Amino acid sequence: GRLDVDIRQLQKLYPITDRGLLVKCLVVLGCVITSFFLHSYSHLDPAWISIMGAIWLLVAFDMHHCHEALQQVEWDTLLFFAALFVLVEAVGELGLLRFIAESMSAVVAVVPVGGRQSFSIF
Repeated sequence: GRLDVDIRQLQKLYPITDRGLLVKCLVVLGCVITSFFLHSYSHLDPAWISIMGAIWLLVAFDMHHCHEALQQVEWDTLLFFAALFVLVEAVGELGLLRFIAESMSAVVAVVPVGGRQSFSIF
């Protein structure tokens, strides 16, 4: 459906209190987005561009803001996903995913053509 948003009410509830920081963030965001579009020339990985943008923002903050921001990070969740990505990459490098896919494909190939879709779902 339609979502009605009252911009003036939102501006009253959540006013911008640090315009200098807003400008710094917009400059960094503009540089990061521009770097994404210049990937074919710079050959920098988008992940590195994002990390450099994040570091640049942390440098632009004063240390008080940086400390507050780091306290708000859910480190457990970040470490979980980092470990998950490492595990998935390791399993992919070992060829385990390919082995599982080929094994399942061989099992499905034994089933008659008319029943393969139903068999694959279950």
